[in-house]
Amino acid sequence: MAYGLVNIKGVTEEEIKAVEETLDDVITLLGTTENTGGTASAGTVMAKLNKLLTDWTNVRAGKIDTINTNAAKLTDTRVGYIDKLANFGATTDTGGTATAGTVMAKLNKLLTDWTNARAIKLDNIGTTGETGGSTSAGTVMAKLNKLLTDWTNTRAGKIDTINSAIGTTANTGGTATAGTMMAKLNALITANSKGLKVKRIQRGFASNASQDQKYYTNDYREINISEIDLTKTVLITDTSGNQWNSTYGVTITIPYISSTTKIRQYRSHTSKSGDTNYNVYPAFNWSIIEFE
Repeated sequence: MAYGLVNIKGVTEEEIKAVEETLDDVITLLGTTENTGGTASAGTVMAKLNKLLTDWTNVRAGKIDTINTNAAKLTDTRVGYIDKLANFGATTDTGGTATAGTVMAKLNKLLTDWTNARAIKLDNIGTTGETGGSTSAGTVMAKLNKLLTDWTNTRAGKIDTINSAIGTTANTGGTATAGTMMAKLNALITANSKGLKVKRIQRGFASNASQDQKYYTNDYREINISEIDLTKTVLITDTSGNQWNSTYGVTITIPYISSTTKIRQYRSHTSKSGDTNYNVYPAFNWSIIEFE
């Protein structure tokens, strides 16, 4: 671009040329009316304006008009909703709880608590079709499916049968061949219309004994007891024995009720001391329970 020289006092020709170059740069930046390709980082001023004019369509302008028209719809209530958008918070928010914190704080709390270990526990629940459950393997669903497979109607029926066989506390009519378990127990308790009531208990201890055969010619000894009804009495006693040599080992001599007033025990063996022969009897505890 050519410029005429202006006679300005004190201005040199070099300074005038510098101004001319600056003007050329400004004209270049302004561009021409048909320039295109304007962006936020490239293009002349005219290119950028042409870009804006191209993007600024009547449709978009109409939308702005619509915003203006609908401005009345932005009530105080709706403004309050917009204010609440702040509750979304920032990506680094912390301290979220069920009653406090922004949305981001709550999400970060969930992400912190949602560890791999907890995720694995949920995986262990499994899916509805899983199989192979056992006491030591398989997901929860696999174990449940195993139980459902094993729990057949036949087995359920057996459980029902057990329940029927047990009966209820008031069942009667129990015998050796009929009645529920409760009916049989009730029959035992009410036997002879007296029930299983203990009338008397006798107990004692018979110590080791050696009896001179010269005076005790029987091969047993007897312990006296109070008279009992043999049909309603049981004897509880030790199983006693005695070691007399390595050849014959131990002889077991079990006491028993021999009469209504006696407990009898046979000798385990005989021994000799000098010219005297002895019957030998091991010690034992005894208890007699007599029912009414």
